[in-house]
Amino acid sequence: MMVQSVERALNILEELGRIKDESKGIGVLELSRILELKSSTAHNLLKTLLQHQYVEKIEETKKYRLGQNCYNLVKEKLITNRLAKSAEPTILNLSQKLNESIVLAVYHQGERFVISKVESQQPLKVDMSFSLAPDAYHPVTGRVLLSQLTNEELKDYTKRHGFPGKRWNGISDFASLQKELIKIKREGMAIRQNKDEQICALAVPIMGGRERLIAALGIYLPLVRFRGKHKREIIKGLKDAAKNISMRFNY
Repeated sequence: MMVQSVERALNILEELGRIKDESKGIGVLELSRILELKSSTAHNLLKTLLQHQYVEKIEETKKYRLGQNCYNLVKEKLITNRLAKSAEPTILNLSQKLNESIVLAVYHQGERFVISKVESQQPLKVDMSFSLAPDAYHPVTGRVLLSQLTNEELKDYTKRHGFPGKRWNGISDFASLQKELIKIKREGMAIRQNKDEQICALAVPIMGGRERLIAALGIYLPLVRFRGKHKREIIKGLKDAAKNISMRFNY
């Protein structure tokens, strides 16, 4: 069953979204005519949308256009899509050059999400489920993302997920977690070498303007290949790729 007032409010937002020149906006009478509403009804709906910042009133013309909260609803998705698109050529090039598995992850609404991944074509490779852990403690991209959080953001994360314990050096308190993350942030890289599983994983941050975190770029490979010339190529390639993605995204 349709709720009439909600339907009418959505119709107003859709109509405001069709404006070609946002600097002009649409007036109450014009909206009333287009949507076949009483002007008093349109005015009341606009007043409510205005209070919640889904609509903005242009002071000079007294007309209306979409407000900031409409853009906030899609902003993160747009940023993520643009980041994945910006990073794609660099990630593919890095994967082809090193022939190892690559992961691009972001921190969104308090959680880690993988937005792009490329698997190695080598016969011996890491099962990519290794990089898709539900929390940010196990994968190195998650550790890099956590290293860039403020203390308040990190405390909020630990309230929801607790501490890693056996999953990461037996960390079971905030001070120990903070110490590890400060080290990662200082070194600009997280490395995890699991001798039991014979897996090696590295990740670096991708930074934007004003030193804000955009994402984390990680590489996963069998531990036996992380040595000599290939090890040096991996570390250099990962750092260079992160810089390249940052430049492409912020251009």
